[in-house]
Amino acid sequence: MNHSNLKREKMIKLPSAILTILLLLPGVSWGYEEAPLARPKTYGSSKGVTCPIAIIPGKSLGPIELGKNISELEVLGMSIKKVQGSESQLIVGRYTVEVDSAKTITAISAEIGDLPNCVKYKRHRITQKMFPQRIAKLFTKCAHPERLQGGSIIACDGVVIGSGKWSGQQKSPSLKVVPL
Repeated sequence: MNHSNLKREKMIKLPSAILTILLLLPGVSWGYEEAPLARPKTYGSSKGVTCPIAIIPGKSLGPIELGKNISELEVLGMSIKKVQGSESQLIVGRYTVEVDSAKTITAISAEIGDLPNCVKYKRHRITQKMFPQRIAKLFTKCAHPERLQGGSIIACDGVVIGSGKWSGQQKSPSLKVVPL
């Protein structure tokens, strides 16, 4: 085979390879369909958990917004359960919310490992394998890490990133959206 025929054969194979890849892409799972069934005894089904899960510091985490009344969350279709031994915390789907005496949401938190792999801040994807310091670099005005018993937190404007061990197990980073 001469050089020009070899070149022409390569030129034909390249577009067909690209076409094959493009045809297979719709079948690729990007992990955005639904939440994994992590800790089903705590969270139940993944009903109501949709992607992407956007973080808006000082405002919202996923579909849950600060300042809303807990009764407004029922339309999301997520289960709402009381945290045993707490009057101010509720589990709403995969999130933990803190409420005041009027049942208004004052903080929203979630462990990244309990959410689907589609947590986003602006255009950045946040995964459970990211170190809290790397996550904090995405946000503005962050304080130095504060050591706590069993872990640490990094407070930024409108969001707190936590990490540590509980019950002897390393946990994935957690996010907590708080008022600015």
